[in-house]
Amino acid sequence: MSIRPSEPTASRLEPPVAIMGRRRQRHGWWAWLRLIFLALTLAVATSLVIALPLLPTERVVIEVGDVAQQDVRAPRRVTFESAILRAEEQERAAQRVEPVYTAPDPTPARQQLDRARRVLDYIGSVLADPLASLAQKRNWLMAVPELSDGSAPLDPETLTELLTLPEASWNRVQLETLAVLDQAMRREIREGQLEPIAEMVPALVSLDLNDQETAVTIGLVLPFLVPNSYLDAEATASAQAAAREQVPPVLRSFEANEIIVREGTRVTALDIEALDQLGLRKSQVVWTDVASSGLLSLTASLLLFVYVGHFQREILWNGRQLLLLVTLTVFFTVIAGLMVPAGVVLRYLVPLPALAMLTTATL
Repeated sequence: MSIRPSEPTASRLEPPVAIMGRRRQRHGWWAWLRLIFLALTLAVATSLVIALPLLPTERVVIEVGDVAQQDVRAPRRVTFESAILRAEEQERAAQRVEPVYTAPDPTPARQQLDRARRVLDYIGSVLADPLASLAQKRNWLMAVPELSDGSAPLDPETLTELLTLPEASWNRVQLETLAVLDQAMRREIREGQLEPIAEMVPALVSLDLNDQETAVTIGLVLPFLVPNSYLDAEATASAQAAAREQVPPVLRSFEANEIIVREGTRVTALDIEALDQLGLRKSQVVWTDVASSGLLSLTASLLLFVYVGHFQREILWNGRQLLLLVTLTVFFTVIAGLMVPAGVVLRYLVPLPALAMLTTATL
């Protein structure tokens, strides 16, 4: 009797790809739910470690303008340069700098002298008109902008004295007005500072004139005074900048256990500066920081699961191995969160390579 060899079963004839495809099809909703839950757990835990402090600290949440709820003391002696106090000293030094003005410009003086000659000629023609009444002459003179709407218009009393001047007196006033204006415009007249030079005009009038002629001369000179020296903003700014640079650093010192912010007082920018120097202030948790941390953690978790699914797909569908992977990752993340905030040096002691070795050994 001949023995026929047994026919190979269908499973033995199937290629490995078909077997893997059939296995993937057998993953039910519970496996997918477990996968999503553990991925979200890893993302949430990681984001919380990044965004929130894990250990209680002496730091306080306080901002400028808040009322201190408790005394905040310096944990150690510290001396630091105060940027705020130095900025205040620099501002005071800049304010002490005198404004820089340009050298007197002769152009305005020439222009005003030329304008004064024409106005004086016009006044002379009005005074010499024998047919015009006193009221008409007054109106004609008030039509001159410098005499009515200028910086120093003629007052009614001076105008009356001008209209009643004899011809000889008017000739002397006319010559003296040009001479005094020439002397005054040769001096430095700063922009916005006409009063000092206006007070000097009476001293420039010749003593040969009588009181009426002197009053009219002064009244005719003042409307033609204009600034010939202007503020040099660039030079002033340079001088102020140089004064600021010469201010030395301002130091602040706190002894250990000295009160920085007293309970019940309003917090100032100086208090915030001292708290920041001592590391006693923590910023408020902003939702944007939490959202960015969550997005970063979710992206990192997805990359981890994609990597594992590409190279070791069976781990994703093995509940115990996947739970172990998530637990180890969260554990080492918490360790990093506990050690890194303590100082710059400790962040190099976080055993991240141990996570890779332990994961490889256990999975």
